[in-house]
Amino acid sequence: MTEYQQPTDVLRNHVQLDGCRVVDVGSGSGGLVRWLREQGADPVGIECGKDVLEQARARDQDHAAAYLDGVGQSLPVEDASADVVILFRSLHHIPANEMLPAMKEAHRVLELGGVLFVLEPTYDEKGHELQRLIDDETVVRAQAQAVLLEVPDLGFELVSSGDFIQEFVYRDFAQWEKHMVDVDTERRALLEQNRDRADELFHAIGREHQDGYSFDFPAIFKVFRKI
Repeated sequence: MTEYQQPTDVLRNHVQLDGCRVVDVGSGSGGLVRWLREQGADPVGIECGKDVLEQARARDQDHAAAYLDGVGQSLPVEDASADVVILFRSLHHIPANEMLPAMKEAHRVLELGGVLFVLEPTYDEKGHELQRLIDDETVVRAQAQAVLLEVPDLGFELVSSGDFIQEFVYRDFAQWEKHMVDVDTERRALLEQNRDRADELFHAIGREHQDGYSFDFPAIFKVFRKI
């Protein structure tokens, strides 16, 4: 039987968060930022999409100023001002030629001894078949993992790394469809073209679950320290 893990548990088990100044790069609608605050951290979320920034601020109105407009390769954060920088499934969304500069930016904003935590999705064979109907990320995911091999050359040491599987459960195809498009609205056009095939694969690949259909989402993580 597969032993599943939540990515937030992986993060909490490998990085000190309580009392730390944390920069979440690619913070989306702010779910991780809110969770980080619950762990005792002082988090800032960086996101470049106007609509998703508005969603994050609306969901966290008491801390709206904690969500900044910016990109990983040019962080709106001062030098040596963070204890932790996190890229949670976001490195592969940065343009390929800007991925390494984004790692350099993480080094710039971290204080000496600060921690860089990067989590990236990988593919299982079945899930890949469904994913590529709407957004084939094979190349960009491989590019992101290749960049991670260069991070130690930027003034970091690798502290730990590993892989795990997260289980996602969707009530039905409509919920899966909404989630995929919410992550990236540019997927909508391809989904419209391939909806019938995607619906077919969703039910063929997904395992029946008491709450709908279950899917495996494998991922890797790496923890670096600035030296």
